[in-house]
Amino acid sequence: MVNGIYSLIRWRASLLIFAIAFSFVGVFANEGETTAILTLYHDEAKLDVAVTGVFDQSGMAEATVIKTIRPDSLSVIDPSGQALVHRIKLSEDAGDSVLGTLKGQSARLNQRSKLFSEVDAEDNAGTIVQDRPILFQRGNEIFQVALDELVFEEGSNESAANLEISGGVPDTPFNLGLQYELSGLSWRAIYKLFFDPIHGKAELQTRAMVSNQTPSSIVVREMHMIAGAPKRLRAHEPMPMRARGMVMAEMSADEGLDRNMEQSEAAMFHRFTHAEPVSLAPGDKLSLPLQIHRNLPAVMSYQSDYRLNVYGRDATSQIEQPLTSVLTLDLADSKTSRGKQDIVLPQGLVSAYAIGGSATTLLGEDQIQASRAPNKVPLTLGHAFDLSVKRSQVSFKRLSDRVVEIEMALLVRNRGQKVAGIELIERIPGDWRLISVTNGGEKRDAGSLVFDLSLEGNTSAELTYRVNVRL
Repeated sequence: MVNGIYSLIRWRASLLIFAIAFSFVGVFANEGETTAILTLYHDEAKLDVAVTGVFDQSGMAEATVIKTIRPDSLSVIDPSGQALVHRIKLSEDAGDSVLGTLKGQSARLNQRSKLFSEVDAEDNAGTIVQDRPILFQRGNEIFQVALDELVFEEGSNESAANLEISGGVPDTPFNLGLQYELSGLSWRAIYKLFFDPIHGKAELQTRAMVSNQTPSSIVVREMHMIAGAPKRLRAHEPMPMRARGMVMAEMSADEGLDRNMEQSEAAMFHRFTHAEPVSLAPGDKLSLPLQIHRNLPAVMSYQSDYRLNVYGRDATSQIEQPLTSVLTLDLADSKTSRGKQDIVLPQGLVSAYAIGGSATTLLGEDQIQASRAPNKVPLTLGHAFDLSVKRSQVSFKRLSDRVVEIEMALLVRNRGQKVAGIELIERIPGDWRLISVTNGGEKRDAGSLVFDLSLEGNTSAELTYRVNVRL
């Protein structure tokens, strides 16, 4: 009974402290803002949290900046005056009551946080660790303050470490700190590939092109990306000096990757990190290095893909056409530089270069989809005009209303100086069978006849085939 009365007295006392502090801080608030002092008591520490801000329908506040203002306190301040202020101050008092107001509506702490204080009384330095978030609830909306770890030193003006603040409606994945969507901030993956044709190896450099179209500058301290097309890009708002920031792109496991992969696995195996500070002014576009993969098996080949006309005589095919340059990367047995994870490539643009001696030559560019080992990644790099093929319809016979017999001749030329690996693909519709073929052509599947050959420089080769097609 006595303990109950004592707790009630302490609660009323804390409410009185709250009311006094509210009236004091409210004098300094901008017009239209709501300010409250939220006092959280625990066995080992007391936290005074001042909250000032304009909240939208999702419960999120606007931009914030993190800065330490005294050795024993932390303040989170918005330079525009429209967000929130959190001031966390240590004391030796104890208790367990929380009361506050957000935008004129009452809010109670719906999940208590476990706080630990490790303070050195001599030099006034220490660490606070909170293992559960503080959640403020307003209707169906939740605003969360998660103090993961705060390290402070006497007289320090450095930015606080690892403060995480997030908010929104339940089930909203704001789990990386103070983050929300910035429509003007975007990124895309860009690659540079250096191909060594002599050794059949390639080096692939993964980069991120980050663009800031927001009206204010952004300082990014740490960047995390996930392979695949970016669904959502979030960032800490402008942070001066050495403040800590982060941007992240998220994806679902079924977007360009293995559909059987769990989302947690997708996040674990497909994360890229860039951890150097980056300053982005409005309109800036920066290219940031992410990863380098060396000694990837790579093969350059030249292709021609043709659909056979099975409905009549065809004179249009008697045109010499250049072959397409295709560079294929084999990710089957390759690992990242960390040695344990498979290579994962986000969707992006690949620029391929050929290296020889001290010179590099641009081979071409191609867009790739999100890929991971053990796939092969083909890059279509344009036309090789010194390699060509001319197709001619030698004969066309209609054996019945639904059956035809066609003979084709293919003249392949290599006007270059080097040996070239060539693949000619003949797409044949309907139910067909091969009557005759020259120079190693084979039926690869139900719809294609394929010729694979190696052609010396300044030479040509003639290929023929005859097929019976049931339409």
